[in-house]
Amino acid sequence: MRLSLDALAVLDAIDRRGSFAAAAAELHRVPSALTYVVQKLEQDLDVQVFDRSGHRAKLTAAGEELLREGRHLLRAAREVEARVRRVSRGWEIELVIAMDEIVPIERLYPLVAAFHGLGHGTRLKLLEEILAGTWDALLTGRADLVIGASGDPPTDGGCTTAALGSMPFVFAVAPTHPIATEPEPIAHATLLAHRAVLAADS
Repeated sequence: MRLSLDALAVLDAIDRRGSFAAAAAELHRVPSALTYVVQKLEQDLDVQVFDRSGHRAKLTAAGEELLREGRHLLRAAREVEARVRRVSRGWEIELVIAMDEIVPIERLYPLVAAFHGLGHGTRLKLLEEILAGTWDALLTGRADLVIGASGDPPTDGGCTTAALGSMPFVFAVAPTHPIATEPEPIAHATLLAHRAVLAADS
């Protein structure tokens, strides 16, 4: 490969600092070393990166394009380095959280903000599941953590759980539904005589 990250970092420093001398000071190198890197880059790519016709070197159109695209590569390289360091310290690259739709997702926003504030760079991915779909997401590896899972955890899942609270499930009908006028508690036989609509597991 003829293009190196070092050469891109040199170009970036020269552009930001405005001169070879200032860039050399930032990079703790001598100006002649930067001149060599730029000349080698121009030779390897067979393009002129700087216009040296004036009293001060100026990026050519090709040089500007190289720098614009090169900054994406520099940023990506920095992110890879940071991720590798985080993994070596025990941080996950990505954490997938599955939530039962019964839990308002807005409740999670302060926790996401606090997690982001730690500055570790772990990507969070949120999934919305229904009923046993939360357990399925965990057991099949689609999620690392579930919030609001209902019912008992699978016996063979090796899961650790903590109770968040309880949520009663009740029948709900429109005020005009025939059951709405029935005396409570409503008999099981009466419920069986009507259609029930319920959410399926995701």
